[in-house]
Amino acid sequence: MPNLVADLWAGFSLAKLAYSVVLIAVIWLLASELLRVWLDRQLYVSAPNYFDDGKADSVKAAAFGSQILAHHHRLRAELNSELERRRAEAVTGPAEVLRRWPVVKDTLSLPPEGLKQLELKIQGFDIGGLLTKLRGWISPDNEAVVTVEARAVPPTARLVEAGVSWAQAPQWDKQKVPALRYFITPPAASDDVAAAAVAASLLWADVAKGDEEFRKIPHEEFSAWARGWQRYRIVRDRGATAGKLEKIDTDLLEEAGKGIKPILDRKPAYPEVWRLAANLVALHPTSIPDNKLTWEKYRDLYLAAIGAPATQAGVLPPADERSAGILGPGGAVWTEDGQLGAKITAVLKDAGGKRFLLLPGLLARDDQLPKDLFDRSAPPDRRLVARVVRLIEVRASGPKIALAEMAAEFRADNGAIKELGEEPKRGDALLVSETAQVGTVGGIDVPLSGLGEGFLEVSPRVTAAGDAGIAILNRDQKLVAMAYAGTESKSFLLPLPGVLKRENLSLAN
Repeated sequence: MPNLVADLWAGFSLAKLAYSVVLIAVIWLLASELLRVWLDRQLYVSAPNYFDDGKADSVKAAAFGSQILAHHHRLRAELNSELERRRAEAVTGPAEVLRRWPVVKDTLSLPPEGLKQLELKIQGFDIGGLLTKLRGWISPDNEAVVTVEARAVPPTARLVEAGVSWAQAPQWDKQKVPALRYFITPPAASDDVAAAAVAASLLWADVAKGDEEFRKIPHEEFSAWARGWQRYRIVRDRGATAGKLEKIDTDLLEEAGKGIKPILDRKPAYPEVWRLAANLVALHPTSIPDNKLTWEKYRDLYLAAIGAPATQAGVLPPADERSAGILGPGGAVWTEDGQLGAKITAVLKDAGGKRFLLLPGLLARDDQLPKDLFDRSAPPDRRLVARVVRLIEVRASGPKIALAEMAAEFRADNGAIKELGEEPKRGDALLVSETAQVGTVGGIDVPLSGLGEGFLEVSPRVTAAGDAGIAILNRDQKLVAMAYAGTESKSFLLPLPGVLKRENLSLAN
């Protein structure tokens, strides 16, 4: 071995090193090509053919291709992010709040160069080119070819249409769902809108190939909804609220409303269109042109479309009706835009006797305090009920509880809840306040994706839609937890005795 090393070192030269690097690169290209032939399922979009008033334009073609990729990547990321946000904020879980929400797995990219990069010639014959042609014949890429036609519309407008040819498009029942091997996007006023429609349609196909229910939604409808939802999302994430909108907010909301108006006129196949309409009108009543419906009506249409009860969490649902001016366990409060609500868990007092409403921390999801909370009324009758002034972590890496000061005209009462119990243990029976729902603790300090850890896992499921924050009692009718999240078969609760004792908080008399 020493002699071998010595011989290698003695024969070392930069030329040999460079040649070795070239050989390794060739081997790598050949190996990657072999993997592509057998395993590649990636969807590619080639550089589009772009015709502007009948003339080919390579610069606009390249830009249009980049726009498709950018829109696809952005929409994919935003849909997956929204999925996590809804899981974190809704007690109903994937079976109810998240049903038919698009979960996107595939990505989109430009076709790889592969052996096109390899100029391998023998006596002038291009071996690399031959292999590339053979590869395209034997195992063609899953590629969507886009052709764009743009033309001027006097006096100043433009009309852009994109045709997509997709030989390997997913195929299912052709009697019920149109094939995607060739489709045309609706006429658009700009390249950006047309590129977004292509991206959304390709993304829709990715979701629909694994979701039979999603196939019932026309890809054109999904594309229009997606663009409107993205506009609404920008406004929502800016923290805009009804009555406090800037021009950029109203412009975005009106663009979204204009985009979904034709779908609303013919009745949507996708329930999320109703939900988007409710959100738009709640923020800006004139978002949708010639609109005749209230956000409450759109909300009810959404709930009916998904077969959910009228207390669905997170979609402008009605609050629990209670005596005017009295707050307590089971009552509900809402964020100013009406999109997020929760039940009051209990009324607490600190060491100095100051009283607070105990609520789930999801009501102040952005951690920006103070956070005003309101009753169920629509503007201008909506009343300020309370103001979140403090968020407290139950665990270092888990969710939070919120403490809210009550408005002066309200008083609070814990009703039948008189005492704080001990931390629940595995096997303990827990029940939902004011109901007959009883479950058993099967897990302690359970982690949940997107929510953190520290939850109690209870089965069978004891919470229902709209129960976020509701008080959970032990067999002795003592407060031990609040409802926070759930799935079809389990409820996930936040234990309270430990954190309340740590913070020197107790139930108010």
